[in-house]
Amino acid sequence: MKKESTAYTIFFILSLTLFFGAGVSLVHHLTRDMLAENELMHHNRTLIKAFGLETQGSSAADYLEAVENKLNIRKVVFENREWEVYTLKDQESSPVGFVFKGRGIWDVINGIIVLEHDLQKMLSLEFLEQHETPGLGARIEEEWFKEKFKGLKVDWDNEKKHRIIIGTTAQPDPENQVDSITGATQTSQALMDSINRELDAFKRLIQEKQILDRD
Repeated sequence: MKKESTAYTIFFILSLTLFFGAGVSLVHHLTRDMLAENELMHHNRTLIKAFGLETQGSSAADYLEAVENKLNIRKVVFENREWEVYTLKDQESSPVGFVFKGRGIWDVINGIIVLEHDLQKMLSLEFLEQHETPGLGARIEEEWFKEKFKGLKVDWDNEKKHRIIIGTTAQPDPENQVDSITGATQTSQALMDSINRELDAFKRLIQEKQILDRD
């Protein structure tokens, strides 16, 4: 087969495709279990931070042990979605947490919200995954920003999209408002929309499934 022929060119391109495709598949297969373990560790570590739990160490086993020993985890199907609901074991009127899911400018923003037992205030906000612009929207993961949500009132009497407010508001001294991130107005807006939508759905889940009534 001549190198200048069309058949040779097609054969060469197909060979390269098969070679690199096989390589990518092999790497994915070899690292799949490791990636799953790392994802579980990250999830457990984020849960521990959101609930302020203590661990014996900082290994994946330590995080898993703390989660299993200190948290109730309930998986509930509600409105065509499986939710994970977390409460503290052996504690009356326990805080309640859940995984929220939303979208930022570029991709998903997922995290964990922990609320007071009566759902009136947020106790913590932690992020599991976000892909916002470094130095701008990605600053939502910085501690100074997340600290603003500790003790933040959820204004259930307000319209759904303004139960918490990230950014400016005409209300005087609002208890449900935090400042947006400078230079990242779109990410702040997207996060606010996601949190408010998820809070609304989660409250309906709690009421319809009567989860906290059984604690």
